[in-house]
Amino acid sequence: MQDFESIVKRILEHTDIGYAELLNRIRKKREELGIVTLEGAASMVGKELGVDLDGGEV
Repeated sequence: MQDFESIVKRILEHTDIGYAELLNRIRKKREELGIVTLEGAASMVGKELGVDLDGGEV
């Protein structure tokens, strides 16, 4: 699994979402799911936004 900053950077590079909005979505995802790591929540948000964190944009 990638580290949190790498995931955030990749999402920002492949979407039009801003940094603050991305962090807000990650925070909300963690609240929604309960026990989940920052990396896990960021990965889920990335997938929801159409970013393939293993390769490129979906």
